[in-house]
Amino acid sequence: MKRLFWNSSERRLRSLWRLLLTSFMAFVLSMATLYALRSLNLSNRSSVFIAPCLILASVVASVWIAARVLDRRPLSQFGLSLDRKWWTDLLFGLFLGGFLASVVFLIQWVIGWVEITGWFQHIDTEESFGTVIASYFVFAICVGIHEELAYRGYLLRNIAEGMNFAVVGPSRSLVLAVTITSLAFALAHAVNPNISVAGLVNTVLAGFVYGLPFLLTGRLGLPIGIHITWNFFQGPVFGFNVSGVGFGGSVMSTAKSGPTLWTGGDYGFEGGLLATAMLIIALPLMFGWIYLRYGSITIDKCLAQPPNATASQSDE
Repeated sequence: MKRLFWNSSERRLRSLWRLLLTSFMAFVLSMATLYALRSLNLSNRSSVFIAPCLILASVVASVWIAARVLDRRPLSQFGLSLDRKWWTDLLFGLFLGGFLASVVFLIQWVIGWVEITGWFQHIDTEESFGTVIASYFVFAICVGIHEELAYRGYLLRNIAEGMNFAVVGPSRSLVLAVTITSLAFALAHAVNPNISVAGLVNTVLAGFVYGLPFLLTGRLGLPIGIHITWNFFQGPVFGFNVSGVGFGGSVMSTAKSGPTLWTGGDYGFEGGLLATAMLIIALPLMFGWIYLRYGSITIDKCLAQPPNATASQSDE
């Protein structure tokens, strides 16, 4: 019975129990911090600034505690080795996410499916437009970091470790882990407003777009960057919903039309075929960047191995 819970050779809990304990810890810390925030009776704008920061802090704290106590490895091994390559990847990711979202918008604008009706508008008349947009940028940063650290950094690595049996091998276990985390990522968005089948499919595809760079580089800089600006440009810049969620202000106010199958309708870009095309285009662009920066397109097998395992282990 002990072997079901404890890996004696690694002297730690097995991956399933590590995942469950870390998820529970992150949930409890997030709920506690949000409850404390609610008791302060802050303004809506202050809450938009502070709430995502508290959730991010809860996730980072949970993963840090789990890394030290449960996983027995440093936090940096969950994609946060903040070296020069990490920051360069982040900058390219920020560019790529904004570029992809801009292309989707421009296509719709040129075709006539979207019309610009105003600029720099927001519903919170007590705050300046700059403050409103800054709060949404903070929101996008926090969401991008905490979702990538949770789904790709921690969840993906632990699933890959748990599936790295001799018959599977590290490479195949990592591919399976990317698939599972992409499905879990989509499932977490299944309760969002205005969700559609196309929206779920695109969210699974987005999971691969975010997961594959981590698989190839062992760093979260590129997926975090893409995630931040894809959300920020889609919503607070171009005035669309993001995964079904609307914002109270944007650089552009827009009137949308056109077929929902292509535009995504009230779910936002992510519910339409234009976004599908952009996410597919993102893959060779990312691979090209990784090849230029790292010299090869190779799965980092260390991500499927326990602490102190040799990086040279090959597929069985």
